[in-house]
Amino acid sequence: MSDRNTAEYWNPIYDDGHDWRQVCDAEIAMFTHHANPKPGQRALDVGCGTGQLARALHSLGYGVTGLEVSAAALLTARTRSSAQGPRWVQHDIQTGPPPGIPPTSLDVVSFRLSFQFLDGRPRILDMARGMLRPGGLLYLVLPVLERETLDAGRQSSALPAAEIAELCQGWHVDRWELGWMDYLILRSP
Repeated sequence: MSDRNTAEYWNPIYDDGHDWRQVCDAEIAMFTHHANPKPGQRALDVGCGTGQLARALHSLGYGVTGLEVSAAALLTARTRSSAQGPRWVQHDIQTGPPPGIPPTSLDVVSFRLSFQFLDGRPRILDMARGMLRPGGLLYLVLPVLERETLDAGRQSSALPAAEIAELCQGWHVDRWELGWMDYLILRSP
């Protein structure tokens, strides 16, 4: 297991107050256009961090569970949310399906800037597919190595475009780009 996908790695980062690329209006507009959310649908935000996307999905009417390996991130997510907001669960998706999420029970499974850190990505993608109801979608936001620019000394977490294309095989794909990120909505054909 990579050291970049453990609670021990992420807790001190979140304890220091770090947060990541904010969910912007353009992202939510594109997601809404492609996903066509309806009140009462259920979503799982894997690697939810401080809960930015989970809160945005909740505001669109989804019943949301935010899943995160880092207790420090979840503490921040809870403090930024109302009591009626998303449900927060500490769990490492690499160890198996999250507790309380039955197969074929979700309308959306999202990995916003988290999927690239995981080991066994094809296996996790299959696990996510198994959690989706018929017609459900997988939402991935991934940094693309070929379009990424980094400050000197920063370690890349981006995925090569060829790996992203391979992960998308066997899915119907809606894709858009914002800067060096790919935003993907995957549906079973």
